[in-house]
Amino acid sequence: MKILHDITQFVTSLEHNFVMEDEETMLAKLFTGIHEGRYTNEEEAAQDLYEQPEGAAFRKLKERYRKKMASQVIRHDLARKFKSKYSRTIYETMCNVQAGQVLLMKGQANAAREIFKSTLKTAQRFQLTETELLCLKVLRYRSALSGNKANLEKYEIQLKMVQKRMNAELELEGLSHQLTCASVTNHSPEDLTLLTKKVFINAKELIQHYDSYVIKLTYFRIAIRHYSHSEKYKSVLEICDDALAFFDSIPHIVTDERKGEFVLQKLAASLFLQNYECGTLYLDECKKYMDITLPNWLVALEYYFLLCMHTGNYLQALDVFYQAAEHRFFNKMGKVRKEKWKLFEAYLNFALPEDLPKKEFRLFSFLNDVPVYSRDKRGYNLSIIFAEVLLLANMGDFDRLMDRTESINTYFRKYVRKEQSPRSYYFGKMLQTLLRYDFDVEKTEAIAKKFLARIQTFSGKPEQQVLESLEIIPYHKLWIMLLKQIKFHSKQRVIPQ
Repeated sequence: MKILHDITQFVTSLEHNFVMEDEETMLAKLFTGIHEGRYTNEEEAAQDLYEQPEGAAFRKLKERYRKKMASQVIRHDLARKFKSKYSRTIYETMCNVQAGQVLLMKGQANAAREIFKSTLKTAQRFQLTETELLCLKVLRYRSALSGNKANLEKYEIQLKMVQKRMNAELELEGLSHQLTCASVTNHSPEDLTLLTKKVFINAKELIQHYDSYVIKLTYFRIAIRHYSHSEKYKSVLEICDDALAFFDSIPHIVTDERKGEFVLQKLAASLFLQNYECGTLYLDECKKYMDITLPNWLVALEYYFLLCMHTGNYLQALDVFYQAAEHRFFNKMGKVRKEKWKLFEAYLNFALPEDLPKKEFRLFSFLNDVPVYSRDKRGYNLSIIFAEVLLLANMGDFDRLMDRTESINTYFRKYVRKEQSPRSYYFGKMLQTLLRYDFDVEKTEAIAKKFLARIQTFSGKPEQQVLESLEIIPYHKLWIMLLKQIKFHSKQRVIPQ
């Protein structure tokens, strides 16, 4: 039902007063029910229309409805719906190819040939390989039928060149899709790093022979993934600069949205490089290319928020948090993204200066608000555990902190491995030491000193960094802030005799 609802919504957005021709037909009744929101699933629609569960008659009706809605989409001129010239050109060349095919089927070969010739020129200028292939295939055939040997040979040569380029584009896109699939199917960091390196080597070889927009764009994306997995963030910046320079050479093809994608990658790299000044500049640059009213702007704010937190710019982080919370798509985000911002709020509440007026933060409401992450045993759940400790410390609630000792020890024993996540492992050791010695700061500092040194000097292989990218406040800074709170509240603490 969602597919039928989506296409109905799109058609009515094109034609606000759209109605079915005969309101008494089943087709019209189905449209009315979907448009008015009366059907939430297919069972409801089938029961209302046929007074029985979904059967063959309803399945046929759905198929007719899909065809009817598709025909409504096709008959509209949608060119104005696309903001960029490149997107409009793709749409217009698709329409031209369809028109040419119809003319051929109706015996209007001369008119069709002119359309394909004109469309081929446009496709070549905008590097639309697939459209080039379709046009050349038709023009080659029409040249053969007309006995034009010169044109036949010309189109044959062009077709072979475009076919090779098409194969290269498909191969490179296939490699990119392998990476995407591996990322969403929870491959181990080690496997993902090895696969990314292998794909990058293949991609680098392909671009030596082809220079099309699609091939270069796909290569840049693969290269960014490779260098990010290898933690070579300066190389990420270089690749982004190469991409933006390439885009400047083809302004008629590249959209602001595409430039924004790579400036956003520069912002992400600045987070890992801890470069607040450059990150601020990249955020401003993102504003030039990205529509700040759309959901992607929340991704940019997420990176910048983390950069502010990592570099100690907590007042700026507060401003970014408010920008995100007031965004029109904030409450429409998925559960995971929304919970992440709730987690950000918890750390921000802990980090802000004491003399700054804060929104009252309810710890247990926070814990109830993040159920999805609390099931993520090896991911952001670690940040949730640390947030709970920080907020209880901020409240001076030592009793509840002690009650968490066993669950914290169990979590670290089961889920945090030194080989995979050394920084998180050693921070956990420091936290366990604090609990073991009943918040005795001097004794804890003396014992935990060696763990802190390892956190500050650790330099391991990229595949070992499983949880480190989830540090909302870097552990060495977080430790100092935590001990400060413990010291402050220890003065008022009464220890039972």
